[in-house]
Amino acid sequence: MAERWRNDYEFAGFGYADFMREPMGADYVKGDAITFAVSRGIAGERVAIVREILGNPAHGLLVRLLHHDHSFAAIARDLLPAADTTTANKAIRQRAVQLLQILPGAYKAARKMQKDGRVAVRK
Repeated sequence: MAERWRNDYEFAGFGYADFMREPMGADYVKGDAITFAVSRGIAGERVAIVREILGNPAHGLLVRLLHHDHSFAAIARDLLPAADTTTANKAIRQRAVQLLQILPGAYKAARKMQKDGRVAVRK
């Protein structure tokens, strides 16, 4: 789920996706600019739903971990500058583990909300 979230985040925000699971079938029809934009919007909506479920601080940590690929130490230096290094690194590691345990449920809930047409993301 972390990879799926990252793919959605990067596709929605930057317009590219770095994932190809299998070669396209012979019946694959390439989309146009409209289908690309719609797909990008759907991915962005999923990211927004996950952000709303997790909250902004947790979502920010997720972005740093999965998109920016920051280390626990770098995040700890930024978020917990007054704490000693070992304690800060351990705290960030624990938050990351908890977040990555919660992410699958949040992502599945976002997909279900989209499928059911029950999306109401605050702006």
